[in-house]
Amino acid sequence: MSKTIETIVLHRARALLGSEQHWTLGAWARDEHGRPCDPLSSHASRWCAWGALQKCAYDLVGSKQLARRIANSISKHLVPTPGGLPFVNERGGYALVQTVLETGGPPVDAGATWPFIDFHTRDGFGVFARENQLRRLELEQSQGIAATELPNSCGTGRGYKPEADGSVPGWS
Repeated sequence: MSKTIETIVLHRARALLGSEQHWTLGAWARDEHGRPCDPLSSHASRWCAWGALQKCAYDLVGSKQLARRIANSISKHLVPTPGGLPFVNERGGYALVQTVLETGGPPVDAGATWPFIDFHTRDGFGVFARENQLRRLELEQSQGIAATELPNSCGTGRGYKPEADGSVPGWS
């Protein structure tokens, strides 16, 4: 990424999300009561990674449409894989969001599944399922968000419950 407005927006978004208290998932942004809101709302107090990019871009350019284009451009550069930055935010958690924002894009030697492990393998999916369930429980407790408000990995609204050993029922 060159030294442009995109670089400024990225640095400001990283600063905005410098504390986990200002980060969220399951919505572009949330107000102080945990309710979803527009990332440009004056009531927003927590943002997902993309919402933070849009807010910081809007603060610089003053145009919603241009702010969205800038946020999309940065997002595609940061995580140029299907699902992109929103998927990293929803499934990777705060620590991975911070890593992606700090690196400014994938490493030169990044594999096709960067920044995630290859969950197409049995072991990789087991790790993914355990980490996903833990993040969902931690978020529910820390932000007071009901699990039904959070998207699940298949988008059906019906989650799955891993076994105590982290295996997923029906996978053998």
